[in-house]
Amino acid sequence: MTDLKERVLVDSYENTRSEETVNLRKEVNSRWVDLSLHGPDFVIVGASRVRDAALEVVSHMAVARVYADHLIGLDEEDERFAEAQYNAGRSVDLLQVAARTLARDVDEFALTASAALNDDGTRRASPLRRRRMLRRQLNA
Repeated sequence: MTDLKERVLVDSYENTRSEETVNLRKEVNSRWVDLSLHGPDFVIVGASRVRDAALEVVSHMAVARVYADHLIGLDEEDERFAEAQYNAGRSVDLLQVAARTLARDVDEFALTASAALNDDGTRRASPLRRRRMLRRQLNA
């Protein structure tokens, strides 16, 4: 998801192609499925928030592409040009707002996931389980 964030939060945004949008949607959903199968419930909630924000970014990318394509198809003398230019610029602004939301959600998810895992990536043991493991070690 950070690749998606970095793809959008740049000084000069470059529009997507429709194939890229389709591939990004698939990748977002695939990563969410992986997380939802392996994480505890509270991690899945955070992962779902990231997935939703990422899909929102991808949707805004598609909209920005449509507005940009429309603008490119117009002559500067066309009476619709100013409105098309505004719409294209506004769509990129909304895309960047969505990307900043994604960035925030990714950061929050990282904290949640980190709290659920030990430094080595394994799940933290519950306090009761830790106590049992400690007793076994002391009795061994």
